Amino acid sequence: MNWKKWAVMWAVAMIVGLYTTFVLQNLWNWFAVGALHVSEVSFWMMYGLAMLIHAVFKRNEEKEEAGFKHLGILLNACVPEEKRSEVREEIESEEKSLPLKIGLMIAGQILDNSLTLGLGWAVHTFLA
Repeated sequence: MNWKKWAVMWAVAMIVGLYTTFVLQNLWNWFAVGALHVSEVSFWMMYGLAMLIHAVFKRNEEKEEAGFKHLGILLNACVPEEKRSEVREEIESEEKSLPLKIGLMIAGQILDNSLTLGLGWAVHTFLA
């Protein structure tokens, strides 16, 4: 995949991250402030908190990548020579569909954020 596609996906992911921060900020200000008797939080403070939470709970990606490399080596040794070209074609097909899968993942996150924000707003406005 070329660098332009990755740059666009990165930019979209950043926008989704900022939207997620907006959703978290509103939920905090609607519910945590009254329930926990804490201060409201600014957008950038929530952005920092989200980064902190991500840093604390992120997976060990380097260890996972090393595990996948080991698995790839093992599987490669198990594939008979007459099947290698077929397996290679399927892998290339999967790699071509990667941008679509990433796009669907991002769209799912936007939908999830929007539904959460809408439901939070409804609860805050009509029930809280």
